[in-house]
Amino acid sequence: MRRTVLVLLALVLLAPAPPAQAAQYADTAAHELASPALAAPQAGVVEAFTRASSGALQRRVRDDAGRWSASQSLGGTLTSKPAAVSMTPGRTDVFARGGEGQLVHRYAVDGRWSPWGHLGGRFTGAPTVASWASGRLDVFARGTDGSLQHKWFSAGRWSGWERLAGTLASAPSAVAMSPGRLDVFARGTDGSLQHVYYPGGGWSRWTSLGGTLYSEPAAVSTGNGVLDVLVRGGDGHLRLKSYSRGAGWSPYVRLEGVVTSGPAAVVTSAGDVVVSARGDGGRYLVRTRPAGGSWTGFSAIDALTSFRGLGAWVDLYDYPSLDRDAALDDLRARGVRTVYLQTSRFSASFDMSSDVPGWVDAAHARGLRVVGWYLPGYGDMARDLRRTVAVATLVTPGGGRFDALGVDIEAHTGIGSSNEVSRATMNSRAVEHLRAVRARTSAPLAAITPQPTATDDAGETWEGFPWAAVGATTDLVLPMSYWPRTCRDACVRDYTLTNARYAAAWSGRPVHIAGRGYASADGTQVSDSDIRSFVDGVVAARTLGGSVYDYASTRPRTTWWPMLARLNAL
Repeated sequence: MRRTVLVLLALVLLAPAPPAQAAQYADTAAHELASPALAAPQAGVVEAFTRASSGALQRRVRDDAGRWSASQSLGGTLTSKPAAVSMTPGRTDVFARGGEGQLVHRYAVDGRWSPWGHLGGRFTGAPTVASWASGRLDVFARGTDGSLQHKWFSAGRWSGWERLAGTLASAPSAVAMSPGRLDVFARGTDGSLQHVYYPGGGWSRWTSLGGTLYSEPAAVSTGNGVLDVLVRGGDGHLRLKSYSRGAGWSPYVRLEGVVTSGPAAVVTSAGDVVVSARGDGGRYLVRTRPAGGSWTGFSAIDALTSFRGLGAWVDLYDYPSLDRDAALDDLRARGVRTVYLQTSRFSASFDMSSDVPGWVDAAHARGLRVVGWYLPGYGDMARDLRRTVAVATLVTPGGGRFDALGVDIEAHTGIGSSNEVSRATMNSRAVEHLRAVRARTSAPLAAITPQPTATDDAGETWEGFPWAAVGATTDLVLPMSYWPRTCRDACVRDYTLTNARYAAAWSGRPVHIAGRGYASADGTQVSDSDIRSFVDGVVAARTLGGSVYDYASTRPRTTWWPMLARLNAL
């Protein structure tokens, strides 16, 4: 009996190990479909492209102030993630797999997009693209047999498709670190990072760089002889592997931050490496390694960041009475995330208050966001446009910029002598103004609007307010939901909730809502209970955030701020 057991044990020990299961493209396909693409078409600008659930191409732009635009749909029926590259300043080319498995292509020159074009082929998974010189594009994709397929654009013409060796278990990633040199990376059937390169004259053999990939790779080069490759690991964190001519390949380095898609990467004209991927909550994230510096943490690609949570308002009349630094220290201590700072108004003699740059820099130094807002009168459209664009383009002596801008549409009160134009004229000119501002900046833009309950009935101050047209030209609406003095407690909650819901429904845009902190004309003060009810209404409406106008009025009301801080949980 013992001999039999020993013989069986020997047979088990000597038997060959079962073969490792081959890595399949299907293992990473779902993560890959959600992966973004990045391009850097001009100094300071980064574009992020993603595939919407409808299959359309989505584009977001980060301007030279670091502000992300809202998502723009560029149409199409994509069945893969996109790939993007800029081969000349001001030009972006985007590729993807189309509905029949073919390569589709669209490009923009100075913001003007071509129609979608078809470049043939049949593929499984997403393409990748690299450019080693102006007028040169090299596109690679995984063929239906798992091989690497190659097509290039040169001298104004596209080549046919070239089949290269290899068996890929992910989409490839290509990079050009010098003219005439191409490096291509992909996940192999053993799950490792595979590499093939073209130094000129012919392609190398595929070699393994080790590791275990749970996504397609993303490769970039910051200079001749330098490569960075990023992949998603099994724990959801990115891994970075770097190459330097003369030193060879580094080990994999783990980068903090969990992602749920493959990465995208691009190098800016300043030499910064920008990386993006989808995060746990479904929002797209971005991080940067400045030239010669260390990685930042992940932040969201979100045009509406500045409008989230608790805000506070500072207008032109507050500057003389407030000690700037003390006020900002107080706002930060009370949980405020964004300062809404007025820059000018139609009746002022200046385009922008001289106090503004100092407030912007001092707020940013305390980690506060700043939204600049202007109050137009629409009697002089050139003046109002000039003063609004000044908010978007401000650069302070310290290099600061506004995080977003707002247009305060309220100059028509229906009574008094401050009105420059009639209500009907203001309604039409407000839309004209917002369209002109939008055409001049991609910075996040909010329309500060009347409360919807003052716009819907005959005879109301703002009857006929163009909600849909305003929503079509802005990223967010911010209704001034200033409840009347006879509305108290539960009425304040319902008033806030109603205005928030109507504003969202009528404009088609997200909402940040502002309540009333100042006393009414007869001296009736807003109570603690009113503020509690206002916060209840904002929370029930699930807006992006809320605020109470204005800081000078609310500063002494210390009991309000713990209640208002609830808005940071929205």
